[in-house]
Amino acid sequence: VDLHPVNLLALAIDASKNISSGIRRIFDVESQVGAFVMTHIENPPSFSANQIFTKCPYFPEEFSFFFTFKYEPDGNIRIGSNGGGSASWDIHDKDDKRVQCIFSLRNNKTGANLISLEIANHFVMFTYNRTRKKFFDVKLMRSQWHSAGVSVSQNNTHLVLDCIDQQKRRIKRTFPALMKITDAVFHLGECSKKTTPFQGLLKELLFLPGTDASSLACPQNRITAGSDNTLVSSGIWNKPQRLEDGSCTWKDMGNVAYDLQKNLLKVCVNGIWKDTPKTRNCRLDYFEWYQDIKVDGGAVDVEVFTIPGEGLFAAFASNSQNNHKQNKHNRSQKPKLVADHSGSSAVYKWSNDKLILYQKLPTDAAHSFKSFKMDNQCSATCTLISRAGCSVDRINWNPRRRNSLHTTSVIYRWNRKLRKFEKYQLLKTIGARDITAFSVQDYQFLIISHAFDGRSTLLHSVVYIWHNDKFVKFNSMETMGAVDWEYFTINDDHYLVVANSYNFGPQNFKKINTYNTKSTVYKLNIQKKAFEKFQSIPTYR
Repeated sequence: VDLHPVNLLALAIDASKNISSGIRRIFDVESQVGAFVMTHIENPPSFSANQIFTKCPYFPEEFSFFFTFKYEPDGNIRIGSNGGGSASWDIHDKDDKRVQCIFSLRNNKTGANLISLEIANHFVMFTYNRTRKKFFDVKLMRSQWHSAGVSVSQNNTHLVLDCIDQQKRRIKRTFPALMKITDAVFHLGECSKKTTPFQGLLKELLFLPGTDASSLACPQNRITAGSDNTLVSSGIWNKPQRLEDGSCTWKDMGNVAYDLQKNLLKVCVNGIWKDTPKTRNCRLDYFEWYQDIKVDGGAVDVEVFTIPGEGLFAAFASNSQNNHKQNKHNRSQKPKLVADHSGSSAVYKWSNDKLILYQKLPTDAAHSFKSFKMDNQCSATCTLISRAGCSVDRINWNPRRRNSLHTTSVIYRWNRKLRKFEKYQLLKTIGARDITAFSVQDYQFLIISHAFDGRSTLLHSVVYIWHNDKFVKFNSMETMGAVDWEYFTINDDHYLVVANSYNFGPQNFKKINTYNTKSTVYKLNIQKKAFEKFQSIPTYR
């Protein structure tokens, strides 16, 4: 989701239409900045999180909050007026131990604090998803402007105060940290019953999604002063103003503001206002462990697909075999092969933020799953091969054993009433390695790659077409240890390409250049209703 830096303070004031009692807009003559002075807020401003998160109901994994404020722990505030004179507000409520709330993001239905930011004389407290982290030994000087940033990245919470005091705390959260904010509301100065609203001057409260803004606000490298620097305050109370070189002092180090003309965030660094780089496509660049899936015999392939109205599924092809046993209890009857169902592949369904076992499908050394939709029905095909045919380059065919490369691949169809997959059709295959489903106009096709029959890799792979509620043979092409098929189109032409991998058998009894093969591209001849050889490409496995 494309999110941009947002001034939460401006949004809260705009949403309230009229400035709440206890909040006044002023201009601090001494510091030459516009700000809001907050005393006793009767009706704290608030706005729905949906104004920011319009496309995604979850809070970002990585984010930062930056705010610029003048702290008055005893509630005694003195400022200059906007008209050039002087005015003062003296609030005698001396309680140095109180905790003041900057803002909170709360669930409107349950009242639970999802995110909040609170300050006191000696600590800053940040709450994330009901987990509190305190940063102690902070130095908040009375009647002085401070800039503070709290960032969350991976499993760390990072506090930066005036680009001098930097602290880090670990937080426990799993990946992905999906914190739902469907019914969430941002509240300015309202966190809990135990805290009081912030009292002091608040210049801006910025939310920056997708990045650790502390690295932008406090760069390591020293920079030289440029020419003209234009600072536009992020608040809604100031007009664009030009700041001369040197107007950004060490007291402003780390302060952030918007340049409305350039639509950029600026940071005070070494005496000038520096542009920060845009972070347009902010996304995670790492993967972390999330869940282990146990599959009997080990999985060799997985197919992820969705069924409308049902959800997301993942079919894991298991390489385990059925152990066939002879039933000799009744000598008068012929021996029968009985499967003990030790070989099975598994279908998992996404539920409660994880994959859970949904259905087991009896298989015998399955190698691949493919899913496709047809006639508004959801089907899944499973390719079955014997373990002896799994590795063409290590042929260990043993005719005395009951494993065979001549087997069947199974098509399963989703039963809407029973809400499970049922066996629908069997297709005879020879050492099958892959199934590809594709459609041309209103016709549905399947093609199965035949790799090895126990004697040779020179076989015919078969194309099937859907006809009279089943798949029937449409075309066959000569292949050499085929391991993969892909379908593609160029303009209005339809093509199939096969990856041939191994040349073994009577056609190459001297075993010369067994890995040198030619993979072939086929083109559909609609008049002849057949795929014809179009091009051969030398390949080497």
